[in-house]
Amino acid sequence: MTLVFGMNRPLAVDAATAPGAGAAAAVSPLPSIPFEKYVLGNGLQVILVENHRLPLVAVNIWYRVGAANERPGLTGFAHLFEHMMFAGTKHIPRGVAERLLEAAGGSDSNASTGFDRTNYFDTTPSNQLELNLWTHADRMGYLLDALDETALANQQDVVRNELRQNYDNRPYGIVDLALYRMLFPQGHPYRGAVIGTHADVQAARLDDLKRFFKLYYAPNNASLVIAGDIDKAVTKKLVDKYFGSFKRGPAVPRVDVVTPPITSERCDVWLEGPGISSMVVGEPTRQFVRYFLICPGKDNCASSLEPSRSPPPNWYSPKTVSGVLIQPVRPLKLRIMSPRPGLSLNSMSMVRRSGALAKI
Repeated sequence: MTLVFGMNRPLAVDAATAPGAGAAAAVSPLPSIPFEKYVLGNGLQVILVENHRLPLVAVNIWYRVGAANERPGLTGFAHLFEHMMFAGTKHIPRGVAERLLEAAGGSDSNASTGFDRTNYFDTTPSNQLELNLWTHADRMGYLLDALDETALANQQDVVRNELRQNYDNRPYGIVDLALYRMLFPQGHPYRGAVIGTHADVQAARLDDLKRFFKLYYAPNNASLVIAGDIDKAVTKKLVDKYFGSFKRGPAVPRVDVVTPPITSERCDVWLEGPGISSMVVGEPTRQFVRYFLICPGKDNCASSLEPSRSPPPNWYSPKTVSGVLIQPVRPLKLRIMSPRPGLSLNSMSMVRRSGALAKI
């Protein structure tokens, strides 16, 4: 697997062919979403969005902690703790919260972890707002009372199985790991995968979890968003009832790191296994998608790089490329192109209008 980067080099775009050219007048203004934001005495930020179009309410609580906050040897810890938040609390045994919310008509119940945040969310009928808030508040206030070795061992197994499913045993599963290791230097908080490694996940200890919770899962390190069919006055009373009594936690140290610029292309080869070969090209952009043509041989690569919101006509030949997956471009996203069976990376080349970009 080959990764090629050229992140800091400007890309010349002809005004007539640039994405969105001539469409500036048709651009719609950004939507305006009225909201009210206030802070409880314990530091919890609360954002209320009142909208009565549907009889639903969404609760989303964000904790300002993610993989970037992990200590060396504890990669994947923030994601592991996301799982631990569903392992039960002092008042709600494991699995009961999910059953209560589902029985009340709840949907979109889940959580996610990134480098800088972990969030938990549920959508319920608006008349079940109190149940919704209670389940989230009980995790914030009473999770430590139910944490034990059994729950930790169970979630370690779950996370490691997720790691096998999404990375180890999945074609191109190592792409994210390879990308971050090439973009960021050793010691940078964004260098590792959010999910961590098998060794580090298994090495987590109960005392580590408790210290992590006390520091990062305090109300002063969280933001609570409640949006939908609500009455603000009633909602504020419920928020104070369920979250107002929690004590402010210690000050949370912020991650302060300098990322050195990438001044030249970086190319590396990662081997996944027999029968799997592909070329992966990643180049963060802000305004348009960059498509790279990949084809076997030296003579049948026509145009190679097109700045466009859609692939240019005839940009690849079905005879030479068997499948194309183009992911939406955001910083650090990739395009993955798989050659037909029988074609290896050694027989593939990639060119650019200005000349050869890379040759494997």
